[in-house]
Amino acid sequence: MPRKQAEHLETTDALSGRQDVADRPVVVKLGTWLDNTRKRAEQRHTDLRQQASKEAGQEERCVSAVSLVLRLVDAS
Repeated sequence: MPRKQAEHLETTDALSGRQDVADRPVVVKLGTWLDNTRKRAEQRHTDLRQQASKEAGQEERCVSAVSLVLRLVDAS
């Protein structure tokens, strides 16, 4: 869907939730909304992947520290 895609919806005062609008069409920019939603989702996935890799690195350091302590205990 192109970014400039817009839909004109007929509405009544009750549906729009506004009292100052007299049965005029409401413009909904679906293309812009879809594009923004897609970009936010992509950014969110990137952020989650970065966070997961950072946490995995921390877990590896903890495992290394524990194994080092166990080796020291076994050596003494």
